[in-house]
Amino acid sequence: MSLKYAELDADLQQIRLLDLHPGNEQDEIRFTLKHVPLVAPSRVERKRLTTSDLQNTLPPGWVTEETSQYHYRFIFEDANENTTWVHPAPDCDPSLWQELEELPPSGFQPAFEALSYTWGSEQDPETAFVDYKYPSRNSEQAIGQRLTTPIRKNLAAALRALRHTNKSRTLWVDAVCIDQSNGKERGSQVKRMSQLYNLAQRVVVWLGPSTPSTSIAITTLQYLGTQLEVSRNQARYRSPKATEPEFFRASTPLPYDETTWQAINEIMSCSWFERLWIWQEIQLANSRAMVVCGLHEIEWQCLRKAIICLYTKDELPFPELRQRLEVIEPLAFECLGSSVYFLLNISRQRICSEPKDHIYGMLSICGPKLASKIKPDYDRSVGYHEVFKDVFLKYLDQVNRLDLLAGCEETSRNHAGPSWVPDWSRERRTYPLYGFTFASGISRSEARYINPGILQVRGIQAAVIHNVTELTPVDYGDILKTWRDREPANLINRSYPTGETLLDAYCATLRAGYLRERWPIHAGPSQEEWKAQYLSTLSSLANNETPDLGNINNADILWCLKLIRGRAFFETHDGYVGLGPPSAQSGDAICILLGCKAPMLLRPFSTPTQDGFRVVGECYVHGLDDGVALLGPLPPDWRVQLGKIPSGYAAAHTYKNLRTGEAKEDDPRLPPLPEEWEKVNRAREPDDPALFQCFTNERTGEEINSDPRLMADELRRQDLNLQTFSLY
Repeated sequence: MSLKYAELDADLQQIRLLDLHPGNEQDEIRFTLKHVPLVAPSRVERKRLTTSDLQNTLPPGWVTEETSQYHYRFIFEDANENTTWVHPAPDCDPSLWQELEELPPSGFQPAFEALSYTWGSEQDPETAFVDYKYPSRNSEQAIGQRLTTPIRKNLAAALRALRHTNKSRTLWVDAVCIDQSNGKERGSQVKRMSQLYNLAQRVVVWLGPSTPSTSIAITTLQYLGTQLEVSRNQARYRSPKATEPEFFRASTPLPYDETTWQAINEIMSCSWFERLWIWQEIQLANSRAMVVCGLHEIEWQCLRKAIICLYTKDELPFPELRQRLEVIEPLAFECLGSSVYFLLNISRQRICSEPKDHIYGMLSICGPKLASKIKPDYDRSVGYHEVFKDVFLKYLDQVNRLDLLAGCEETSRNHAGPSWVPDWSRERRTYPLYGFTFASGISRSEARYINPGILQVRGIQAAVIHNVTELTPVDYGDILKTWRDREPANLINRSYPTGETLLDAYCATLRAGYLRERWPIHAGPSQEEWKAQYLSTLSSLANNETPDLGNINNADILWCLKLIRGRAFFETHDGYVGLGPPSAQSGDAICILLGCKAPMLLRPFSTPTQDGFRVVGECYVHGLDDGVALLGPLPPDWRVQLGKIPSGYAAAHTYKNLRTGEAKEDDPRLPPLPEEWEKVNRAREPDDPALFQCFTNERTGEEINSDPRLMADELRRQDLNLQTFSLY
């Protein structure tokens, strides 16, 4: 008799668990399916010092950082880059710096492991034999009746590999423990994913069966991962137990032969890394999470550090591995509390079968306020584009930002909704520019939704595209073959609207401004270093043949190729150059919208019944960043400098005077704060936008996440002529 699910009791907070029966490799798969309550335990928060406060307790020459592994354990480093897990001052109370307690607490019931895996093909399923135990409520099925259910081959392989030979093993497996034919139950269980993976004794990742090279890959990655530690702000440190003290450095090559590199590339090609749902599953896991490939296993905390070490190397043996690591690397960093824009951009790059899951699959790791407003609904009468629009408007209403607008890309849209709603079900053709731009400062959006699909936003039109080059290819090798044909004419001698040379502006544009002068704490090249690399390797002015991709092992050049692939280069009527979306064309307006960090390309249209704009996509325009279109250029000697923050696709900004060395957060172009407003220093919370500052109004008690001096009314008082754009 086939398995028919009994209803879960919502009042008892029930879930289903399976007790996997013991067996040998070729035995039939048998398990007991049961209903159990899963109730979150009360937590006692343990107080400990913040990183900055702990820094004040250290002897001279020591620094400390919080790591995302081992539940936010502090690592301490001396002036010689030697590290330890123990505070160097023996009289410092250990309770002030030791790691926090993980979930679930000791003795928690029910005790189970949660499986993270890919569903795989539904062709040729296997049959599993089920003992179904649940409280009887006049169901057709008697308690404990023996049933059968089909399971896909990858799950069958996982269960065979994971079952013990002499005792049962309790697992939560989504394909079996959720009635997948019941849309209501699927929706309610999706809302509980955070709890399920948080309260599992351990998350077990199944990569698939092993191959002849699996042992080499796992052994190598295990050793590599023990050589470094990674902080929450993505900095790398030598591990206190490192036997290869230089492996953590980007400049240190790894001494692996071709066989080892191929083995690493093969395991990084496992389909698990490409799936959507695994993101929240592994992000919510505790430090005991284990990755299994056939009979081989490695701790996730060790594997993620090995991935970060590989990705950050200046040189890797072949471009394919670097491209694979670009897809995987964000997973290795902590994403809990990341910005909604970051999470949804990650989501659209991952594979799932249901378009709505590009939203629902990230709910457990996004901000709780927004997550509480989104109810998973698998009713086929509700189109996925309606779900996407609903999320866009709920986020806009909550934070007064147009961050999500930068996710729009005309050529990546397949839904019938408005152009201002990103199609998160489609992978972007281009790398996001949003993290490198600062076009509207920390401003608050002024937007109004008009049913049935019009979004009115405020901002200014900064420029209009005059000329667009042929589209940059998507394939890295093809980019190199056609690069020199797209180079602007008279590159060396032409001046640029900002007063610099076109060569300087063009080189900066190729990296969206990601150069050491602007990002001083990161390992990117300086303007002069990058210009020299460009002229000697890529430019038509170079005294060499067009370089072959296989011969390029320069991380700076490969990063540049990633950024520009699939994009259009353009020039405006005013002589500005920029990077745009694939469908950019002459006449598109470059608009700076309040509440949107990225300049947006809007295409005007007119019909007998409508006049408005359609969203083409985000862009980067050298010289129109840093609020220039709203506030004018920075005073002489001032420059914006940026540093990455953990929220994803955002940067902490400061204004630095290059002559005096003064650095401050406040924009020197802005007047003093109005007397009723006060800036408040508080840590970013998961529901905040990636880039924010907190201000409170002492008269009304209102708290806002943007600078009140950049509100529409204040800008109008400064004689800025804001425009209204009706987006369709």
